[in-house]
Amino acid sequence: MAAKNNEVAAYDRIGWMYERGLGVKQDYQTALTYYQKALENGSAEAYASLGRMYAGGLGVEKDYKLAEEYYRKAAEVGSLEAFVNLGYQYENGIGVPQDYGKALDYYLAAADQGDSSVYLSIANLYENGLGVEKDGKKALEYYEKAAENGVSAAYDSLGWTYESGQNGVNRDYVKAMEYYRKGAELGSTQSYLSMGYLYQNGLGVGRDYTKAMDCYVKAADLGDSSAYELIGWLYEKGLGVPANRTTAAYWYELGVKAGSSWAQERLDAIRSK
Repeated sequence: MAAKNNEVAAYDRIGWMYERGLGVKQDYQTALTYYQKALENGSAEAYASLGRMYAGGLGVEKDYKLAEEYYRKAAEVGSLEAFVNLGYQYENGIGVPQDYGKALDYYLAAADQGDSSVYLSIANLYENGLGVEKDGKKALEYYEKAAENGVSAAYDSLGWTYESGQNGVNRDYVKAMEYYRKGAELGSTQSYLSMGYLYQNGLGVGRDYTKAMDCYVKAADLGDSSAYELIGWLYEKGLGVPANRTTAAYWYELGVKAGSSWAQERLDAIRSK
């Protein structure tokens, strides 16, 4: 029996090596062959692996319905990967009818196994009453758990919770700024944008256009195109920097290329003067 188990585990490991290109040339077809062998010899883990291959179209035509079938079999034997991916499929209606209740059940099963990656999704479902009665307290609880595990987007959500006074908390711009700072430290562009907004409007801090500009520029440097028009506005109005319509136009043009209609309005206004 031990030899048989070792053989099955070897098939799973070899499949993983070919899937990831670990010590061998990446080859999805060979990975599939080994996962199938593992499955034929009783591997429960292989169900999740095959689900992953079909969901990603790795060596096979992408097939979310078949992926769901494999994930469901893997979930029956407690596969953490299957719980997470089934939650995602049901939340977004990928290969299955959208079902927030099932999504929540699978996410909670993953959370029970200690997977922190699902906390944010659980919080979102509770916050918006999707598949469950709306519960701001529960949402806040899971946002905090996600933040404790270093999920930068959770700091964005916690910051917004306190900035807007949602989920049963009082509006608190100071606390919002604290959360946004933590998110920014983890590289969240949304946190930089939110910090910039608070500095620009003097919410929870003294109004400081220079710091607002710094935050927007950092967001832009990290690739967030929504910062372009904000930088353009500060240059157009001379807030925190000397007014410079040429520089403002440059940033608005970037915003237009990123699809912003407001940036187009401001660019037209500058050019009409």
